Amino acid sequence: MLKAVLPELGLPFRCTHDLRELMDLLSDAGHRLPRTLAGLDRLTPYATLFRYEGLPVKASLDRRKARGNVCRLRRWAEGKTGPA
Repeated sequence: MLKAVLPELGLPFRCTHDLRELMDLLSDAGHRLPRTLAGLDRLTPYATLFRYEGLPVKASLDRRKARGNVCRLRRWAEGKTGPA
């Protein structure tokens, strides 16, 4: 969803799954995410390493909290780009 917002705002970005990097690009351009999404970058491992079978998963995930963050991110992104 961050990658949908960046081009909508005219912000270039490199090919990455690093959520912190994408969040920083938005923040540096004056489009800071709400405080409730401050820890969103903790999901970066789930966007990269853990999605591939065979790699060991050593981090725990609070699925309820993660789902809430994703729902909040979607609302924020839709506010920037319009509904999908």
